[in-house]
Amino acid sequence: MRTLELCVFTFWLCLHVSVHAFQHIPYRDAYPFADSDMVEVSDRIIFPGTLWCGNGNIANGTNQLGSWKETDACCRTHDMCPDLIEAHGSKHGLTNSADYTRLSCECDEEFRRCLHNSGDTVSAGLVGRTYFTMLRTQCFRLDYPIVKCKVKSTILRRCKEYEFDTTAPKKYQWFDVLQY
Repeated sequence: MRTLELCVFTFWLCLHVSVHAFQHIPYRDAYPFADSDMVEVSDRIIFPGTLWCGNGNIANGTNQLGSWKETDACCRTHDMCPDLIEAHGSKHGLTNSADYTRLSCECDEEFRRCLHNSGDTVSAGLVGRTYFTMLRTQCFRLDYPIVKCKVKSTILRRCKEYEFDTTAPKKYQWFDVLQY
């Protein structure tokens, strides 16, 4: 039943919600039913069985995890990525035109590894496919300037391999995240 619940939730999420790519949102107050807090909490979409996988978190502290502990730990680490660009924000000479936060490629790659190594195969797979495949986000990193995309994925047309100009200085750029 939990698998079906997660599948239905993932499908609904993809059709109806602009996910904020696991954007970090500060913890709730100690008084969770304060009026100002209720608006913030109601705007969050979190995967069932987790407290950290979704747009923000509903945890009461960094040590709290949901029933899918390994998957949730991956999302918590991802949420705490120190290098991110908020929706419509700018950093490193890049502007994030998306309606959700984008993270450094280093954080996204660690997130992918963590989910693949998780013992929670069903929930980790759904979270991974939602974030990396359905959301079709990009990450950023400092690298040689991109000349062109050498290899694209068949269905989603995401760039899997880039050609770089190694004679020019490195700069921050957007990169497609690989499908999960």
